Amino acid sequence: MRNNCKSNYFSLALAVALCVATSGKAQEIIKQQTSETLKDFALRIIPAKTELAHEVVQGVFATSTKNLVILYSTPEAQGSAFSGWVLMPATNGTYQKFALPIEADLSGRFEITVQSVFFANADKDTQQELFIIYSTYRNGSGEKEANAVHVFDWNGKEFVPLTEVENKLSGLPTAKAVRRKLKILGY
Repeated sequence: MRNNCKSNYFSLALAVALCVATSGKAQEIIKQQTSETLKDFALRIIPAKTELAHEVVQGVFATSTKNLVILYSTPEAQGSAFSGWVLMPATNGTYQKFALPIEADLSGRFEITVQSVFFANADKDTQQELFIIYSTYRNGSGEKEANAVHVFDWNGKEFVPLTEVENKLSGLPTAKAVRRKLKILGY
């Protein structure tokens, strides 16, 4: 009976550990090799059958310096939305990976191109937020490309979209135009 209780305890502990390890909040630690450029590092860690959607950008935002922004897409899925991560420096060349909550499945309906990645303040705290300007073109419409902006804020645990700010910046094509509008909005 005693061995059976230990066995059940071990099974329960293992199940809990597996649930924690696979939850959406658990973040992976990734090590950059000393000889790798940022591009080589990104190409090594992005999912198979994907490509970089924008050059790797390093910057000061959220609570860290030298954060990396890696955006990738699937080339075979014409017009598929891009996905991305922020890698925050940890220790000894390692980074903690945080997925960006980019939600748009426009496969086949739109061509999406990342135009710019930069950092600025878009709220009342002192930390800078992450901005991603992208263009969309409705396939076969003959219409002009439209621009949109993702804005992500660090809440101490994950990156969250600032939807109100995104809506106010929609249509702006450049980082300069976004910064000018942010100044008008009081940021």
